[in-house]
Amino acid sequence: MTPEPVSFTRKPNPQQRRSRAQPTPEKVAGSPITSRDLEILAAVERYRFVPTSFLLRLVPGSQQGLYRRLRVLFDKRLLQRVNCTPSDEQIYYLDSIEPLALLVQRPGATLPKSSWQVVRNNRQKDYARAFRDGHVGSLLFLQHELTIARFRFMVEKAAAASQGRVELTKWRQGPELWNWVETPRVARHRTTSTPCADLNRKCRVPHRPDAFFTLRFPPNGAPARQLHFFYEADRKTTSLVRFKHKLKAHFDFIVYQRRQLQETYGVDRITAVLIETLDEHWAEALRQAARDWVVSGGAPSSLFWFTPSDLFTRKVRIMKSGRSQTISRYLVEPEAVFSHRWATPLTNWSEHTPKLHSLLDA
Repeated sequence: MTPEPVSFTRKPNPQQRRSRAQPTPEKVAGSPITSRDLEILAAVERYRFVPTSFLLRLVPGSQQGLYRRLRVLFDKRLLQRVNCTPSDEQIYYLDSIEPLALLVQRPGATLPKSSWQVVRNNRQKDYARAFRDGHVGSLLFLQHELTIARFRFMVEKAAAASQGRVELTKWRQGPELWNWVETPRVARHRTTSTPCADLNRKCRVPHRPDAFFTLRFPPNGAPARQLHFFYEADRKTTSLVRFKHKLKAHFDFIVYQRRQLQETYGVDRITAVLIETLDEHWAEALRQAARDWVVSGGAPSSLFWFTPSDLFTRKVRIMKSGRSQTISRYLVEPEAVFSHRWATPLTNWSEHTPKLHSLLDA
């Protein structure tokens, strides 16, 4: 009697863990989209790139419940994710139009045109694969976008915790802000060789802030006060020479092209250009660069405000469920973004200089 052949094929195990890197849509085919799913998708659309730690604080509900819904949305291919942080944290983003189609179906919901372009760019770049393949450029872009997202998160949460004293009423970012500015060429004086502006020769340079936002202070018997800011996330990827020209574009656009400012942003005045960079040493180097004649002419301008990121990212110790934990400051103290820690070319972080600036008392 011939024995039956032995099969070495492993039978599927229904309890086998799903891959973290690949979605498994067959596992969630019957799972409906919930109202919490829509809140998650809306938060990711608003921030563009958002880590799990943000979503835990932006979307109400239990932590484990959020993890389950994130996995469902990933398996349904409504969310994409990439792991590119030292803390092994997942970063979520949108790379298909299906989530946007779901969001616009909500009563009264509207999305800016830029949302659709962001999704197309994300799909084309395929950051998850780029990270797996070790593409450094994609990683640098994601780190830059996460810096912008962290700043927005702090401003939003700090405003929400202000008990109505301040509101974040506008936020715009990315290519929709890209513009051009006509600026005089910098030349050397014929006799003294000192730099000067050649008013007869102009050049067209890009003006590309990372973000624009407005803080509104509700009235207390007086007209509401509004402050408008440009924001730059500097990650030390450019030279000081190029950085000076970036600041010059800001200065000329804000000071000399008021009409274009009004047409593009609907405001008459910018309170400050906020520059957040990696550490205090580099922030001081940028602050000194802003004093250069090339930036604002004969005198340094107080239009530029600088602060180091490590003011927000340093670790703090908290007690949670009776246990001591270490966590980044911006997650538990987002109001630090409103503290007096912004220095101008006329001040620095020394205790002997005048008071540093705050976004609330500009």
